[in-house]
Amino acid sequence: MIPSSSSISFRIPAQLNNICLLGISARALFSSLGFGKTDAFQLELAVVEAANNIVLHAYQQEKNTALDMEFSVTEDRVTCTFVDQGKPADFLREHQPICRCNDLQLLAENKRGIALIYEIMDEVSYTRKEEDNVLTLVKYL
Repeated sequence: MIPSSSSISFRIPAQLNNICLLGISARALFSSLGFGKTDAFQLELAVVEAANNIVLHAYQQEKNTALDMEFSVTEDRVTCTFVDQGKPADFLREHQPICRCNDLQLLAENKRGIALIYEIMDEVSYTRKEEDNVLTLVKYL
């Protein structure tokens, strides 16, 4: 079991082929916190979808960029915070009507990622802090 008030930080090259590292880490973390296989897989999916969106939309697959990600654990939640210096892209707001769709099958395939993130996580938010985009995903324990 991971102690409360712990955090794990990652900095990876912001390329699609590196996102699997975050996914593997997310699944291991959520499994160690007592989430079942299915829930751990879904949480991994949310983390991977968020990172994919950053690489594709904020960085637009630009070379020599980095994606910072931190998992922090408290008594009642896990917070996954993504920070990038890409193009300001509030894809959450841009896709707000899509995110609230009750039937993912009705969405185009390239629109499902954000809807899945909203479906899986308990809180999802985006802010811009100076030159940084900050995407925060929260799952209650």
